Amino acid sequence: MHGYPLRHPALTLLACVVLMAIAIAGLPRLGMTTDYKVFFGPNNPDLQAHEAFEHRFELTETLIFTLEPAAGSVFTPESLGMLREITDAGWQLPWAIRATSLANYQHTRADGDDIIVESLIPDGAISKADTQRIKSIALDAEEVVDRLVSADGSVAGLFVSTALPHEHSEQEIQTVAQAAYQLRDQFEATYPGLRVRVTGVTILNDTLGQIMRRDLAVLTPATLAVILVGMLIFFRALLPAVLTLGVIGLSVASALGVAGWVGITLTDVSTAAMLCIMTLAVADCVHFLVTYAAASAQGMDKRAALAEALRVNMEPISVTSLTTAIGFLALNASESPPFADLGNIVAVGVVFAWLLSIAALPAALLILPGQLRGRPPTGTALVGRLGDWVVRRRRLLLPGMAVLLLIAVSGIAQNRFGENYVEYFPPGNDFRTASEFANDRLSGMQVIEFSIPAAASGGVNAPEYLRHLEALTTWFEGQPAVRKVISPVSLYKRLNKTMHGDDPAWLRIPDSAELAAQYLLFYELSLPQGLSINNVVGPDRATARFTVLLDTIDSGAVQDLALQAEAWMRDNFPPAMQARATGTTLMFARISQRNFQSMVLGVGVAVVLIAIILIVVFRSVGLGLLSMIPNLLPGLAAYGLWGFTVGKLDMSLSVVGSLSLGILVDDTVHFLSKYRRAHRELGMDQADAVRWAFKTVGTALLATSTMLVVGFLLFTQSDFSMVQNLGTLTAVAIGLALVCDFFFLPPLLMAARRFSGPAKTTGACRS
Repeated sequence: MHGYPLRHPALTLLACVVLMAIAIAGLPRLGMTTDYKVFFGPNNPDLQAHEAFEHRFELTETLIFTLEPAAGSVFTPESLGMLREITDAGWQLPWAIRATSLANYQHTRADGDDIIVESLIPDGAISKADTQRIKSIALDAEEVVDRLVSADGSVAGLFVSTALPHEHSEQEIQTVAQAAYQLRDQFEATYPGLRVRVTGVTILNDTLGQIMRRDLAVLTPATLAVILVGMLIFFRALLPAVLTLGVIGLSVASALGVAGWVGITLTDVSTAAMLCIMTLAVADCVHFLVTYAAASAQGMDKRAALAEALRVNMEPISVTSLTTAIGFLALNASESPPFADLGNIVAVGVVFAWLLSIAALPAALLILPGQLRGRPPTGTALVGRLGDWVVRRRRLLLPGMAVLLLIAVSGIAQNRFGENYVEYFPPGNDFRTASEFANDRLSGMQVIEFSIPAAASGGVNAPEYLRHLEALTTWFEGQPAVRKVISPVSLYKRLNKTMHGDDPAWLRIPDSAELAAQYLLFYELSLPQGLSINNVVGPDRATARFTVLLDTIDSGAVQDLALQAEAWMRDNFPPAMQARATGTTLMFARISQRNFQSMVLGVGVAVVLIAIILIVVFRSVGLGLLSMIPNLLPGLAAYGLWGFTVGKLDMSLSVVGSLSLGILVDDTVHFLSKYRRAHRELGMDQADAVRWAFKTVGTALLATSTMLVVGFLLFTQSDFSMVQNLGTLTAVAIGLALVCDFFFLPPLLMAARRFSGPAKTTGACRS
């Protein structure tokens, strides 16, 4: 294959164009989604449990409005009138099926022998006496305080449930979100000083969509600009930069086209594949073009220079492309589909970049007029002097670098799982601000849910069952992170009190299941149209919803609390009442840890495969295994530095080990290939072979690593912390890899001479 692109350049380009056209034709099939549930595979037990929970209690996407009146109190005639008005407007939002607030909270009261169920805020004018009555009832109802109104009465909540048809999910999410924002703006304009914030699952999904579109619009051209500037600085010529951008663009488009053909749906995480491919494709082009320019500078004609560039780079570019693809394919071990999609798209893009760099690029250069000539690439002399310095200081560098790297690696123990999915978004983001306010002043999205089964249909009415729920409530209320507990117990107790003439002594669980069932039936029949109790107890009355509202805590604390609760139930509940905790907060907490565990296996398999490949390529078990030391240490050291500086792990960081491994091997392979060529083919000793490797490939490694680091650091400009953290830790790992390949690998090679073997005129790695 070395010579085919040069013997048949036109045919080579035609074949590449046809292949790319077929791949790119899949782009129209490429879908996009912002549904948070895509982070959980269809077989994820937590997703299955959560969806079963939602189905059982007829739960849907919820919008949460928090209303902070200018008067500083919800309990004024004007504020209560506003709350009634916005509740009515909430019913009119697209696909709304329920709007719940203080306005339509179903208060029960006794009237002689009758029980009256009515909305707390009546129709018509609201008097001061009405206001005082409403305030007294609201702040005395445990299911209302910290849910529909804050304990100090300064903030009210409105919860709007929507049932989206999910026929065109993205458009539906945007429609609902925009309508919610318009409702917010309308009421803030109508009531001066009123502050309305809106959050909820639909707003979460819409925010993800906004960030995804912004990342595509801003980060993509920024990455291309960085690459263009880097290539111009490095080569001081326009042609290499233009051709490299062509390889990048075609690689990205082809990879996304293949993703469209196989039915992949892009998410905010998997869209990062485009940026990954852009930065990775640069390396192949730079290594080829550096060799081509050097050969041209030695007086070779264009064809001979291109042939030399192909001969020298075919093996290392092919090996690095293969190992990079393996590293990214290892992301298929991830528990979260978007990360697997990210790995698959990048792996395909790496293959296309390899094909274009060793086939289309030399063919295009041969056909185009002119030849790449000029001064050596920027930094060549500096890197050459650096090589001399490394050889002189090798006895100091080897132990010194080993100690520094091991110290960095030791920081891994400082890492812990501590994410909060609200904090996936930066401070000041509307969704995060609204969510944190709701969690702080009421109780918003940070909850743990249980579906607690009874022994049989209608079993939730049994006094013994309700007493177990009451005991669990007492246990939760004793936990420091718990804001509030909501269960049917408070409803049964309130109904029992109402049925006994509102006597406070009867605020307790009914004495019999029959009585409890009658109370519940009477209450349900008294509810206005659109309201039901199916979101509290299952339709067959064999399960009850038990909701724990939390303070703002991280995922590790949420998971610990859930585990403690499940253990408490095992010790105190009968077997029929055992339940598993669920909820969005807990789902994200669990998948982060599961993802790390699964990725350990994925990285392990990738390490073994890459080690085998290097052993085969270098035809040396010793050198192949030795080369894995500078391949593994940078990634481990990056996690260690993260532990020392940040210490919090989220789901995105679980894949950096696999993602970076494939990239980190590249520099090592290119350096070793030049070292082996100098030592085996040119007859140099170890020290001179190291110097020669620095002079021939050092500048290319410096250029590609710099562009990779800057490219991944651009990820930090995303408003989604998963993308930010992914880019930051990967950039740190790549930077550490360059340090290892310059200051640790050469002394290691010179110290382990027996792996290099005697000098030869031919060798296994003719690169």
